[in-house]
Amino acid sequence: MYDSSMARQFIAQLPQTITMSNYGGREVYGGIDQAITVEGEGQLRFDDGDITYCPSNNTAAIFYAQSSRPNLTMTVYPIGKVTSDLSIFPDLPSRVDITFEVIS
Repeated sequence: MYDSSMARQFIAQLPQTITMSNYGGREVYGGIDQAITVEGEGQLRFDDGDITYCPSNNTAAIFYAQSSRPNLTMTVYPIGKVTSDLSIFPDLPSRVDITFEVIS
């Protein structure tokens, strides 16, 4: 997770299991427990591995693959980055429970 107020707000909600939907061959996303106060400018694009927050629908997403539709329709705010292998994500079921937790 990034060293930012938004990331700290997300971390404060952990551990949290989120039922995530696999969308467009590029991302998994799902609703989180509490809204995050956004700061700065959001973006309508993503990089592989981005963990983002979307205030429009109070969701977190993990983007795992660029696609034929790299431009987003809702503004997202990066709060972290997956730095390990992303190859597991395309093979996940259409709906999957993913647990976010802090590991010491």
